[in-house]
Amino acid sequence: MKKFLLGLTCGIALTATTAVYASETINAYLFPVKYVFNGQSKELDKEYTTLNYNGHAYVPIRFVTENLGSIVEYDENTQTIKINDNTDASHSVNLTDNDAKEILKVLIPKAVRFYGVFNGTGWFKLDKTNTIPGEPGYAQVIDERITSIADLKNWVEETFTKDVAQTVFYSRYLTPEIGSLPLYKDYQGKLYNDTGNGGHGWAFTFLTDTAKVISQKDNVAEVELDRTLFNNPDIKLTIRIEYINDKWMLASRLDI
Repeated sequence: MKKFLLGLTCGIALTATTAVYASETINAYLFPVKYVFNGQSKELDKEYTTLNYNGHAYVPIRFVTENLGSIVEYDENTQTIKINDNTDASHSVNLTDNDAKEILKVLIPKAVRFYGVFNGTGWFKLDKTNTIPGEPGYAQVIDERITSIADLKNWVEETFTKDVAQTVFYSRYLTPEIGSLPLYKDYQGKLYNDTGNGGHGWAFTFLTDTAKVISQKDNVAEVELDRTLFNNPDIKLTIRIEYINDKWMLASRLDI
């Protein structure tokens, strides 16, 4: 939000239209600009006006901040405008079926990859000569990006929401029940994989071209699509996607 406001007030060249005299010393111009927030067009409310003064756009701050999910307040005593994130507000989404298809074409391949990462060994290159003392079944992961449990979690949370990642992956494979070994462990700042935990192939195929939006509210949409099992029709799967921090994320599991 700050970059958005700063960009508008710091040097956009504009073509003047109708003159407005705000005072004896300032000449401003009405500017019939269009507003697009996160890819969605918004009509400027009739009570607001956008002005061009000295080559800069002056926008109605309440209209802009509220459409970005923030709160603006004016303190008359200190003559201070306060802008704060609204933690209770959600970006409103209005997805078409085609939008949903394009989003899932990006998210689902990434999600399937993580099911492979947590499905056993074979995803990462391992140095099997470098093991945890007393636990020879754990071999060091050799990967430039993923070198710890924290890195692994950050990677997963680029695609899945944290609560889904915790339920689907972390609780089962990083902190399993007593009597079961975690799939990954940290040791001396390095990541190790349990080589004795064999995996199996992913049998599902997700037909993203069949995706249809069945409901949406605020920053969440539910999308239904077909899934096959070993290339045979399986079920119609309902996937929940959520718009968080300017990106779409999976907010439901795929293995149901």
